Amino acid sequence: MPRIHPEKDINPEKDRRRGAILILAGLMCLVLIPITGLVVDGSNAYMMRLELSSALDAAVLAGARSLNVGANVTAQSTNATTVATSVFNANIKAMNGKLKNVSFTPSSPIPPAGTYVRTVSATASASLPLSMMGMLGFSSVNISLTAKAQRRDVNVMLVLDHSGSMAAVLPSMLTDATDFVNMFASGRDNLGLVTFAGGTFVAYPPKTSFQTDSPNVPTMISQLTTYNGATNTSEAIWLAYQQLKTLNQPGAVNVLVVFTDGLANTFTANFYSLVNSAAGCGKLTSPLTGVIMSDVNETSTAGLADPTATSLNDPTEDRGAPQSNGCANISDNGAPNWNISSYLTGLPTTDSYGNSTNGTGSISAYMPVNVSSVTAVSVTNAGLNLLDDAANRIRSDATLKPVIYTIGLGNNPGLPPDNVLLARVANDPTSPSYNSAQPAGYFTFSPTIAELHAAFLRVASMVIRLAQ
Repeated sequence: MPRIHPEKDINPEKDRRRGAILILAGLMCLVLIPITGLVVDGSNAYMMRLELSSALDAAVLAGARSLNVGANVTAQSTNATTVATSVFNANIKAMNGKLKNVSFTPSSPIPPAGTYVRTVSATASASLPLSMMGMLGFSSVNISLTAKAQRRDVNVMLVLDHSGSMAAVLPSMLTDATDFVNMFASGRDNLGLVTFAGGTFVAYPPKTSFQTDSPNVPTMISQLTTYNGATNTSEAIWLAYQQLKTLNQPGAVNVLVVFTDGLANTFTANFYSLVNSAAGCGKLTSPLTGVIMSDVNETSTAGLADPTATSLNDPTEDRGAPQSNGCANISDNGAPNWNISSYLTGLPTTDSYGNSTNGTGSISAYMPVNVSSVTAVSVTNAGLNLLDDAANRIRSDATLKPVIYTIGLGNNPGLPPDNVLLARVANDPTSPSYNSAQPAGYFTFSPTIAELHAAFLRVASMVIRLAQ
C-alpha cells in the first residue's frame, strides 16, 4: 500500500514576518542596551554622589567643630582645614576606590569683619568609571559638590557665687569653673568673669585673651575666697549682661552662665527717700545707693552696705554705703548692721538698675512683697523678684538675643537656691513659665558637690553646640 505524505505548508507571508521580528529584535537591542546602561550606571552614579556628599558634609562639620583648637584665629583656621581634610580622606578611603581622580579643596574659615561667624566650606570632585555605558563610548562621569558648615563666635559671661555658704564647696567649684573656661577657644571666643556675694565685682570684662592675660580668668578663679553670706544674684546677672552689651556683637552667641548655691536674698537700690527721722542722719547724699540683705533664718535684715567691690575678694558687706556719710544707724560699719529695719519706712519698688522688687516691672511678681514693711521675708522675696525681672529684661533683648544658663548647688543648709526660679531665669523649656518668644536656656541642678563638675561641663557643651 503506498505511503501518503502530508502536504508541505508553503506560506511566503509567514516567512516575511519572521524576518521582521529579527529586525525589530535587533532594533530593540540598540534601544534597550543604552536604557539598561543608564539604569545601572545612573543608579551607581547616584549612590556614589550620595557617598561623596556624606564624606564632604562630615568633613566640613568636623572642621567647624574643631575651630576651638588653636591659640589664635590663624591657628584655629589651619586646624579646621587639617581636620576637615583628614575626615574627608578617611571617608573616601572607606569607599574602596570606587571613585577616581578625587580632589578636596577646603576654605580658610576666617570671618568677615563684624560678622562673628566663620564658615568652613569645601569643594569635592571625582570621576566615576562607567560599566555598561562604556559600550557606547562613555567611560566615566564627573561629580562635583560643595558644602559648608558655620560656627558662630561665642561671648560668655561666667557669674560665680562665692558667698559664705560656699566655704566647703569652694575648692571643688574653682576646679569645675576652670574646666568650664578651658572648654572655650582663646583668641576667638570672648569670655568674662563676674563674682558676687553681697557686692558684685566685674573681675574680667569679656575678651579673647581670657587665657593669656595676666592675670587671666583661670588665675582669678583660683584666687577666689568666701566671705559673709549675702547673695546679690540680681545685681550680678545684670552687670554681667551689661558687659555683653558693651561688647556689642549681635551676630555671635551671647551667653550668661550663672552659678549659685543660695537664695537671692540681697539687692542694691536707692534708699534715699526711705530713711526715717529716727535714723538721725543729717547729711545723706542722693542717691543713697546701698545693699540690703536678710539672714539665713529670714528673721533679721541688715544694711546698708557698700555695693561696689574694688577687688576680687572685697568684703563689701562690712563697709557702709558711701552716700550714707558714715551714719551708723543705716550703714554697715565694720560688720553688718542688723538694725536697718528700724530706720527705713519701706522698701524701694525697683533696684538701682530699674528691675522691679514687687512685680510692677516687665513681669508679674514671682513672690509677694510688702514694700511698706521692712521685714526679712520681704527683702528676700524682693531679691527673688528682682532676679526674675532682670532675667526677663535680659532675654527680651532682640538685638543680642542673650541665652541664660543656670547652675544650682544643693549643698547649702541655710537658704538653698530656688530651683523653680532658676529654671524660670534660664527660660528652660521644662519650666512651667517657659516663654517660647524668648531664647531658651537651660537649668541644671547639682544635688551634691560630686555632681557639680558634670553640671559645668554639660553647660559648656550646650553652649558650644549652640554656636554650630
